[in-house]
Amino acid sequence: MVKALAQALNFRVSFYQSPNPDTEKWGRFQLNGTFSGLLGEIVSGRSDFALGDFHYTRYHLGLMDLSIPYDTECWTFLTPEILSDNSWKTLILPFSPEMWIGVCVSLLAVGLIFFLLSTFYVYIHHKMTPHHTQKHFRVQNLVFWTTRVEQEAPENPPKVTEPRRSKDIFDDFSNCILYTYSMLLLVSLPRLPRAWAIRLLTGWYYIYCILLVVAYKASMTAILANPVAR
Repeated sequence: MVKALAQALNFRVSFYQSPNPDTEKWGRFQLNGTFSGLLGEIVSGRSDFALGDFHYTRYHLGLMDLSIPYDTECWTFLTPEILSDNSWKTLILPFSPEMWIGVCVSLLAVGLIFFLLSTFYVYIHHKMTPHHTQKHFRVQNLVFWTTRVEQEAPENPPKVTEPRRSKDIFDDFSNCILYTYSMLLLVSLPRLPRAWAIRLLTGWYYIYCILLVVAYKASMTAILANPVAR
């Protein structure tokens, strides 16, 4: 091809090898700022043409003009398996460590507040209701004794028992933590608490849980759309 160009364009061609072709081959960049080998002959201008299987890369295109590629091959690079895989961290990546600490602290704090309100409600219930029930039982007891005295005197008088209040869902601390965690996962409660103060707190806590879940899902979607480079 070069001889045909020389004959057509009327110029003479002198072929030679670059210095140290066995060691330098195509050439490389040296510490003094020059290139060795075949690249050095082209960059320095000592040669007009170079014959070699240069790869069609940006590095070579920055040093010389390359002809149209005469061969195209598909190369596959095999690398060892990544041992530092962080895919298991995907569930905790949407929130920062400070945010996770805040979520855990709020979980315990709200569960404790539910338990304290429920305990206070039980205390108020026992404080206000026994006066009525004791009076009612005493009246019944008096009638019972007056009607029975004429027949026989009982050996063991009946004991006065107070009516028991059925347990609410937030009366136990373990249930408070369990239901607080279930609300954080947007699981509905088995039934609403009886005290209106606890119902109001439940509504506000549900709003907090909805906002937290929406923020978590949005951050998770962003992480899955743009994964961290490994």
